[in-house]
Amino acid sequence: MELIVELGFPELPSGTIAPAAAEFAQGLRTAAEAADLIEAGARTLVYATPRRLCAVIEGLRARQQDSVQEVRGPSIQAAYDQQGAFTKAALGFARGQGVAPEALERR
Repeated sequence: MELIVELGFPELPSGTIAPAAAEFAQGLRTAAEAADLIEAGARTLVYATPRRLCAVIEGLRARQQDSVQEVRGPSIQAAYDQQGAFTKAALGFARGQGVAPEALERR
């Protein structure tokens, strides 16, 4: 897959075109790497004129790889009351994670 991003500007000073283009392309690639979208052997190309910066990344994944994310919540003492019911801390944590409180696990 290929990603093309083009930025338009009023005319840039000639001395800033090459550094701006390189920084733009590197920032775009860094963001794609952080999002785990770069395939092995991906290429980054950059094109620049006084009014345009264009970066092309060839070799992107169509979607991120599946991953499991484990998030620590409140302590067990803070998550359950004396009767074993969920407290506001546990309910708020579950809501913040987008899961039902029953899906929380004790670890």
